Amino acid sequence: MPLAPSTYEALAPARQRIQVRLAPGSRWTTDRRARRDEILTVAGLSIRFGGLQALDDVSLVARAGEVTGVIGPNGAGKTTFFNCISGLYTPDEGEVTFEGRPLRGSVVARGKAGIGRTFQTPRLFGGLTVLDNLLLGVATAVDAGRDYAFEPTLARLSPAERAERIARLVGYRGDLARPAGSLAFGELRVVEFARALCAAPSVLMLDEPASGLDTDQAADLVTLVRRLADLGLAVLLIEHDMSVVMGVCDTITVLNFGTVLACGTPVEVQTDEAVREAYLGRSA
Repeated sequence: MPLAPSTYEALAPARQRIQVRLAPGSRWTTDRRARRDEILTVAGLSIRFGGLQALDDVSLVARAGEVTGVIGPNGAGKTTFFNCISGLYTPDEGEVTFEGRPLRGSVVARGKAGIGRTFQTPRLFGGLTVLDNLLLGVATAVDAGRDYAFEPTLARLSPAERAERIARLVGYRGDLARPAGSLAFGELRVVEFARALCAAPSVLMLDEPASGLDTDQAADLVTLVRRLADLGLAVLLIEHDMSVVMGVCDTITVLNFGTVLACGTPVEVQTDEAVREAYLGRSA
């Protein structure tokens, strides 16, 4: 849905309005200097579904310690782009490089390598408890021998303690023994976020994480995503809430009809005429 011009113009100061609000009991700090290495490089990614060119020569770089936004109108190819990186789709052309090596293999293999993912519609196992869903993420980290770069002390805990600590850190306050299928939509989002972190990713891909959250939850999400990046994670973020995007992202890639329309800092993207046209129309 196009943004009202007044809303669009108000986006730039969003970063300055963010207040640091982590969940009570959090021990995360940002004392360590975040790396700025290029951890994920996408070059010339293209994929076609029948007569539809869903992605056409899309390139992007995600760096450790930064939040990279991927935005665009509905149907622009954002989720398809995520699906290609995470292994759900096999692109027709292009290369995805992760930590200096070609990224290939199944979704499971990429998860063990360090690619974490949430979905536009949360994908938890409804018949399992919240804890059991989180333990699936922990098992991925354990099987792959992955460390929790964003919080090394987690490795000293048992799997269940680790899962509970991460759940509380991301703001889940409910019963861990509760069936995931009984959760409200906002709770599903939070738990799926926690499960992705339980797998100890190096790259965290979030597909519209603020959808279904109330104002306070969305504000906490922005703070959490920013803090994770400051601790060294590379975060890829798809989001329609422009206050979230402009408030947390270091760089933004704008997709439109499967191609890269613009790429730059939030201010550069906000003032790009082609982007304004795509979101607001020529009369804006």
